[in-house]
Amino acid sequence: MSIRSNSVRCVLTGIAAATILGANVRAAATAVSRPPQPPAGPALPIVFHTRDAATGLDIRTTQTKLDEVVVEVKDATVAIRKQVGAGSSETTITTKAGVVTMRLQGGLFTVKTPAGLATGRLDVRASLAPLNAALAKSTTAMSARRLLMRMTLQPDSVPGHALLLTRALLQSVEGDRTGADALAGWSKKRGGGASVRRINLEEGPEYCWDTYAIAAIHIWDEYAECYDDCTWYNLACKGGCAFIYDLRAEGAFAWWLKCTALRM
Repeated sequence: MSIRSNSVRCVLTGIAAATILGANVRAAATAVSRPPQPPAGPALPIVFHTRDAATGLDIRTTQTKLDEVVVEVKDATVAIRKQVGAGSSETTITTKAGVVTMRLQGGLFTVKTPAGLATGRLDVRASLAPLNAALAKSTTAMSARRLLMRMTLQPDSVPGHALLLTRALLQSVEGDRTGADALAGWSKKRGGGASVRRINLEEGPEYCWDTYAIAAIHIWDEYAECYDDCTWYNLACKGGCAFIYDLRAEGAFAWWLKCTALRM
C-alpha cells in the first residue's frame, strides 16, 4: 500500500472519529442542559367504589384532579353529587320534584332551588336565614337528608366524610344538631393528640387530617358558644348555629383536600 493511500485512510479515520466524538459531545450537552422532568403522576381520573354497609348502595368517588374529588350516591328516589376541590364545594341533589344546588366558596354560600337563588355570607349570620328556610321547604333537599340518614358513613374516609358534612347540614336545617355533634366528636377524637405545626411539604396526608381536625375543634368551640347564647326555647337560633358550624366545617374540609394534594 502506498504512502498516499495510508494518508487518505488516516484522514478518513480521523474524520469519522471526530464525527462520532462530536455527536457524543452534543448528546451529552443536550442531556445536561435539559431540565429534569418531574415523575409522572397518577393517570386521572381515578374511580373508586365503596358499598354502604347499611343500604348496600354504591358510593362512587372520582378523583378528577389531585385536589378535587366527586362523590356520588343515589337510590330510586334521589341522586346526590358532591364535588370538592380548589377550596370550594358544590352539592347537587336531583329528584323528580327538581334540582337543588348548594355551593360554598370563599365564605359565600349559595342555594339554588326551583323557587329561586339565594346567597349568604358565613360571617353575616342573618344573611344565611333565607338559605336555611329555602332548604327546609325543599322536598328535594329533605329527600337527600332521609337517604343520608339511612347510610352508615365513615368519617375517616373521603367519601364518608364528604357525605357526613352534607347530612349534618341538611339535619341542621330542621334544628337537628346530632350531625354537627357527631362531626365535633370525631374532630375531638382525631385532633386530641395533634398539635398545630408549620407546614412541611415532606409530611404525609396524616398532617392534613390532624390539622383539619384541630380547625374543626376551633369551629366547634365557637358553635358551642353560639348555641349557649340562644335561649332554651329558641330552636331556630340553635339550628342556625349548627347550620353555620356545618358550613364552616365544609370549608375546612375543602382545605384538607387541597392540603393532601400537595403531599401525594
